Amino acid sequence: MARRQILAEMGYEFTFLTADIDEKSVRKEKAEELVMALAEAKECFMSSFNPLLICCMLRVIL
Repeated sequence: MARRQILAEMGYEFTFLTADIDEKSVRKEKAEELVMALAEAKECFMSSFNPLLICCMLRVIL
């Protein structure tokens, strides 16, 4: 069961947003640095909508 369906069935109202980040423009030497830079860029973008609550799911496949 998808998280979206579970939350809806529990009565939560929510909006899904995706960070409008150009991931190809972010370059780092180490994979760990790249992951952190992307996460920080996405957090900064998303916090502009609601700085009080951010719930993110980030998948990184190396």
